[in-house]
Amino acid sequence: LLAAAGVDLDNESYAGSGHSARYEGLTMLIDIHYYNAVPWRGVLREPAYYYEVTAMRQNPWGQHKVLWDPHSTNRTVIAMHGVMIRANLGGTIGRFVFNNLLLQLAASLALLAGATTGVNCVAQYMMRYRAYYHAALVDKTADFSEVATLEAQSTEELREECRRRSLATGGNRVELISRLIADDHVDHADTVAGSARSDASFFRGTGPGRPEALPIHGRTLT
Repeated sequence: LLAAAGVDLDNESYAGSGHSARYEGLTMLIDIHYYNAVPWRGVLREPAYYYEVTAMRQNPWGQHKVLWDPHSTNRTVIAMHGVMIRANLGGTIGRFVFNNLLLQLAASLALLAGATTGVNCVAQYMMRYRAYYHAALVDKTADFSEVATLEAQSTEELREECRRRSLATGGNRVELISRLIADDHVDHADTVAGSARSDASFFRGTGPGRPEALPIHGRTLT
């Protein structure tokens, strides 16, 4: 303990004392900390502890004992000096409590939700480029009302539909249907008949040097 506190009993007790620590004595304070849990690791298998040793050099310790001689008026004073050790014991013992976990998660989720809402409101309504931020934050998905109709078709029919629309034909049924939905299958279905007729009359001229405007797959070519 003396070595841990950096004390040499033969050195001066403290500056200006004029005596060694062995002669004066001293007081040592030992703090004992115990624990059974470590942050980000949880509860340990066995409790652990560690010491913190502090030497209070300017607090010398000693006792004086007076011995009286009953047959005379003389007395003997015995001065005893040594090391006084005082200990403080403290620490924490933790255990897993599911209710506390739920409370912490609820509080954390509430804070995250509040922060997200605040950032979104500032970005969409207060910033200079709020219109662009709003467009980036809001994702518009395809219309899924025709999924049942597409599910009723065979895989080969789905591939043929993708091929007709110049889409990738690889992958499973889910990927094929997702491509068709993303390409606005509903609008395309209404123009298939018109596309077939326009293919037959592609580049049919109506006058000298000027071809007629023809619809091709729902679009107009001029």
